[in-house]
Amino acid sequence: MATAINSTEIAKELSALIETRVQRTFEFVNTYPVGGSPQSMQQFLRDLDTYVWSFQEPAPLASWLRGQGIPAPASRLDFVIEDLGNARRKWVEMHSGMLSARSADSRHSAMTDACGRRARAIEG
Repeated sequence: MATAINSTEIAKELSALIETRVQRTFEFVNTYPVGGSPQSMQQFLRDLDTYVWSFQEPAPLASWLRGQGIPAPASRLDFVIEDLGNARRKWVEMHSGMLSARSADSRHSAMTDACGRRARAIEG
């Protein structure tokens, strides 16, 4: 005896799975290392990629449900993946800006130190 596939029940279960992953992802995102070291930021981005990747797993089933006339899970996945991608790009920009600023500060400090040494050598 064959069991009929209940697309509506599958959609409910898939939606619950997606929302659980969204919740876990946003809990992780709240650990963003504001003002952290370059290494902590790089680790954050690597870990974020793992969370984003977890949304790829249910994508084929969501796509199948869309074909069955139940687009909500696929639409939610599309939105979450796009939103996380946009956020990641902004974090990468912030990280790059932080590295540039630190590099500029280092160059400025090195230049100031060199000028100070030169001035002391001239005076001495």
